[in-house]
Amino acid sequence: MLIDSVMVKDEYRGFGLQQQMLDFAYERAIKLGVDGLVASIHPDNRYSMDIFIKQKYELLHVLTIHGGKRNVMIKNAK
Repeated sequence: MLIDSVMVKDEYRGFGLQQQMLDFAYERAIKLGVDGLVASIHPDNRYSMDIFIKQKYELLHVLTIHGGKRNVMIKNAK
């Protein structure tokens, strides 16, 4: 399952919404029998990197897409 975009408006940041969205995506992946989840994060987005690491995502590799470098994160759903 590819997590395309997770965005939280400025006024709603700090309430754990991104973490809740990742929990929801993981639960759906399990129910759908998907092998894993993949997301890309801008390397300067330390906040998102910390959340994905806390959610047990691992850095698969770094590549250049979307006009710049991205950290490709993966989480096994099995």
